[in-house]
Amino acid sequence: MCVLLGEYCVKEWFGGCVQEERRYCCFHSVLARVLHEQGRPQLSTFPNGFGTAEAPNCRGFDPIEFQAIDFSKIDFTEYYGHLRTSTQSEMDERVTQGIEDYQNALQ
Repeated sequence: MCVLLGEYCVKEWFGGCVQEERRYCCFHSVLARVLHEQGRPQLSTFPNGFGTAEAPNCRGFDPIEFQAIDFSKIDFTEYYGHLRTSTQSEMDERVTQGIEDYQNALQ
């Protein structure tokens, strides 16, 4: 649910980098990340997308920006795949729990 912005030098020592860090923009869901990855390029308010590792821009959309996104240009394939995976795992868990409950009731 994160977008890697890159690496940057945190500490230098004698002219060389001794500590690097990775910087990310993270979202609460796969859907939010997909919308930001594909929606930001459509908006003039995000000329540098997510920014850089040194100067990240991880803010969300305001209502006007959200309304300006052309959702017909968003590819939701990754999100749909995530939904199917989540649904299948939830179904597997429910079936397993149901079988265990039934076996416990028989004892």
